[in-house]
Amino acid sequence: SRATLQRLLALVPHVAASLTRIAGVAPLIAALVAAAASDDAASRATLQRLLALVEHVARLRGIAGTAPLIKAIAAAAASDDEASRATLQRLLALVPHVAASLTRIAGVAPLIAALVAAAASDDAASRATLQ
Repeated sequence: SRATLQRLLALVPHVAASLTRIAGVAPLIAALVAAAASDDAASRATLQRLLALVEHVARLRGIAGTAPLIKAIAAAAASDDEASRATLQRLLALVPHVAASLTRIAGVAPLIAALVAAAASDDAASRATLQ
């Protein structure tokens, strides 16, 4: 429909300006497209949550191995339950640390994957790992 096309076209500037040269953004872009393609209120709310993530994900430019982090962030933002919101906050808290510390370092993918697993877990032991 025309409205769907307009919503999808509105995504282009966000994606083009912020998500270029970032490896692993396909899950976020797919979630943005899926949310924009639907016209229900829940999808519009999801779209707004996902668009708010673009600036966070843009901080990961130039860091190899961030695909699991971006995928987990997109998945947590796509759901609006309390557990997903808590997971999203823990994942977003990783972004500044990863962006500041792991730029231009090869072989960090396993470390990022372990950080994502610990942040996505809801048990105290895993969260303690992040400290």
